[in-house]
Amino acid sequence: MIKIRRLGLLLADAALAAGCYLAAYPIRVDPVLLGYYLPTMVSTVPVVMVVAATSFYATGLYRSIPKYASLDTLIAVARASTVTVAVSALAIFVGWRGGNVPRSVFFIHWMLMVLLMGGFRLLPRLRRYQLLPLRAARSSRTPVLVYGAGDAGELVVRDLMKQKGFPYWPVGFIDDAPSKQGRKVHGRPILGTGADLARVVHDSGAQEILVAIPSASGADLRRIVERCRAIPGVTVKTLPSYTDLIEGRVTIQQFHEIRIDDLLKRAPRDLDPVRVREFIGGKTVLVTGAGGSIGSELCRQIASCGAAKLVLFEQGEYNLYAIDRQLAERYPDLQRDSALGDASHRASVEPVVLRSRPDIIFHTAAYKHVPLLEANPCEGVLNNVLGLVHTAHAADAAGVHTFVFISTDKAVRPVSVMGAAKRVGEIYVQAMAERSQTRFSVVRFGNVLGSSGSVIPKFAAQIRRGQPVTVTHPKVRRYFMLTREAVQLVMQAASLGRSGDIFALDMGEPVYIEELARNLAQLMGATRAGDSDIEIRFTGLRPGEKLEEQLLVEPTSERPTGFGSILVEGQRSPLSWQAIEAGLDRLVRAARGGDAEGTILALNDLVPEYEPATPEYAELLSDARRSTA
Repeated sequence: MIKIRRLGLLLADAALAAGCYLAAYPIRVDPVLLGYYLPTMVSTVPVVMVVAATSFYATGLYRSIPKYASLDTLIAVARASTVTVAVSALAIFVGWRGGNVPRSVFFIHWMLMVLLMGGFRLLPRLRRYQLLPLRAARSSRTPVLVYGAGDAGELVVRDLMKQKGFPYWPVGFIDDAPSKQGRKVHGRPILGTGADLARVVHDSGAQEILVAIPSASGADLRRIVERCRAIPGVTVKTLPSYTDLIEGRVTIQQFHEIRIDDLLKRAPRDLDPVRVREFIGGKTVLVTGAGGSIGSELCRQIASCGAAKLVLFEQGEYNLYAIDRQLAERYPDLQRDSALGDASHRASVEPVVLRSRPDIIFHTAAYKHVPLLEANPCEGVLNNVLGLVHTAHAADAAGVHTFVFISTDKAVRPVSVMGAAKRVGEIYVQAMAERSQTRFSVVRFGNVLGSSGSVIPKFAAQIRRGQPVTVTHPKVRRYFMLTREAVQLVMQAASLGRSGDIFALDMGEPVYIEELARNLAQLMGATRAGDSDIEIRFTGLRPGEKLEEQLLVEPTSERPTGFGSILVEGQRSPLSWQAIEAGLDRLVRAARGGDAEGTILALNDLVPEYEPATPEYAELLSDARRSTA
């Protein structure tokens, strides 16, 4: 059936080519002289038909599907027409000695063929774009503005115009580039910049704004959303991120309401997925804290990178069960070993490492809630410090190739037990790097959205109940990153550098927590942009907190890695291995003995820059320093 249809098209196109050849004569010559050329026209037209049919078939003109005709189709028509005209002209000049045919007839013949044959092929596409029944299409769809006339915006408008089932009809674009103003994309005009948004919405009657800039950073999106939400009666939606699009989780048509993670995301920068896949692919990888927010996302991404085997080590029974089941459903062919245990107990973690002999270990297991660790310093130290020490020693004994310790920005000039304990871990990892064949490194970053203890769920619950939103201080700022983005950079950092490096992730600009609360209130519909209806109650900094965190000890101390999103801390602890071992012995004995004061003093011995924000700990250290002065 398909062959018969193609044969019919071939004969029709050959007849059209012959018709174009005959039509070229009256266009070129005076009607009075047309009779003079008539014998040549009649005798040569069969040649044109045969040559046209042969060249059309030979050039593959019928391999494309008509309803998907595009510029490539027009180029194919032009190529087939060129071959047809060239061979026909050669045959006529050789067989009929020119036949007194004016040369310009062949040029006109070529133009007519391209126009008519190309036009017939593009007609189905023009109909799919609904250029004829525009009024009917618009009457049943919501008029929308597309913010962003780049590649993503072009794809969005093209899909909206050709798909009848879409609920949107694009009336135009908004784009901040001055060079694009007044121009059109797929017939839709670029009506202004973001500064003109209110006027454009009023003039166009748009009811929704679709932000089609998937590469936009959180800061850029916050600026756009603030403009959009200042216009009454307009809904704002955005495209998924490029990461989601590339990984196939969503499609270009899946717009969604703006979420808080959209406002905090960073633009994708210098990620090298090929490098990461080569680092992880075919390896056995062990993740401690596998059921936590960072650990579970690490497990998902490690599985997607083609690891040969994944060992999940987790203290929480349900968390381990949940991530194991999720991996089983998503990656049924992945070898998994789920081990329930506490890394702070050597007898728990060491057998797992020695049995599985992993190539790579990501140590994420840790207590992270700052005020709780301030109230329970002994337990915090035993879990965060001893858990690292036992896992690192097991990695060395098992000949693990790479060991990665997940640290925090709170380890830089720490003021909390949690930060000081993490800093002890960084110091110990660097000391192990000088004594082991295992490549030890540290990755340090700030808050991740969606992690346990995140402020977002608390703020959302307070807003829903109509309660005041509690923020510790009007000037408190924190670094934020989406969990998925942080883990991508963690894996990339792990593939870099020398043993003993401390990598710090570039997390962009820190965000004021008060601003974060107001943005969340706007997204939840509690306020409009610029309003201050939401009540913010400042409660004061909690134990162990400071106004701002930092990712590097000194901004000038970093060493470049070749990736702008990943820096290397240049400063190292001056403590010797003997001093570190002695300090750890004092720290662990105090923590095991439930001696909170001794634990704080031992932390300060290992981390001299530790300046507790909790008053009683600060006073304790002050008295100890005076007594030794």
